[in-house]
Amino acid sequence: MKFINYLEKLWEPKFAKDCNIRLNGVGKLVYNLISDIKFTKGKYGHRIFISNSLKISDRTLDRWRDGHSPIPIPFLYELLILWKKTCNKNELDLKRKYDELFNKTIYFSIAKGNKVKLPKRITPKLAYLLGYLLSDGCLKDYKKIGERSGSPRYPIHFASNTFHFADKILNPLFYKLFEKKLGIYKIKGNKCFEVTLSSKVIYLFLYRVCEIPKGKKKGQISIPKVILNSSKNIQRSFVAGFFDGDGHIYVKNKEIAISQADKRFLEELSVVINNLGIDTRRMYTQRKELGITYCLSLRWSALKRFVDTVPFLEPNKIERAKELMEKVNKDKIV
Repeated sequence: MKFINYLEKLWEPKFAKDCNIRLNGVGKLVYNLISDIKFTKGKYGHRIFISNSLKISDRTLDRWRDGHSPIPIPFLYELLILWKKTCNKNELDLKRKYDELFNKTIYFSIAKGNKVKLPKRITPKLAYLLGYLLSDGCLKDYKKIGERSGSPRYPIHFASNTFHFADKILNPLFYKLFEKKLGIYKIKGNKCFEVTLSSKVIYLFLYRVCEIPKGKKKGQISIPKVILNSSKNIQRSFVAGFFDGDGHIYVKNKEIAISQADKRFLEELSVVINNLGIDTRRMYTQRKELGITYCLSLRWSALKRFVDTVPFLEPNKIERAKELMEKVNKDKIV
């Protein structure tokens, strides 16, 4: 499933144009827009006309046109508006050109920043990452960080119980999607690892396009619409990512379950799991040291279907799933 043009969701406020995300690799299309304006306005004076309209220097315009500098999204849209008015185009022409620029762009960046790849469609890999981010990850609140530190940062955090999962599974997956590597750090006094990256481009994509909430998650998380509107294959990968973060396999009790502090979200997830043909039991409450959590478990008849169809990746869970299936099969024979 393709994403609808999400360029406007990456915009910052109007007053901060220079801080906006920029499109790389669209120099030829920008050149064509300028050429159309040149044809209408005449050979001489078109550069001054465009520069004055966009309130930029001739040199900046030339660098955008030649593809030497990425163009900020708000300036690109203003150039499109100018192209529409000057060349007597209509709204449909503008939309088509805007979508063409979106589809052409593979890499995005900020001023003086490295290029980042953003997905144009929802894939099983992205669905898995979104599921894992909602379970064992978070987007730190960049506004609160900016207020405290005085400088903008856009941290994306994951947690992992093992270095192997962080390094061999999560990091390659993240790089495949965004062509950026995550940093892996041992949490002092804890067995877990922190897996993190600060990237405005990826952060805003996850926050505004994929609907991952920022800051504290409890009571704020929901299954993203892009997941709900996708195929069952995509939904299975989303469930797999969430399960690798908050799921459990109890071999002795022949149980597969997901624990979560947010009851409403777990109810949403239960509907998705049921729609995949996997039956769940009634949710029950657990009281732990850190508060109340809710547990969603599968019916025994659904264990094999879950193991066979949900592509979870965490090695320890895969091993326990094999043990569980061996026990289930053995008990059937007995």
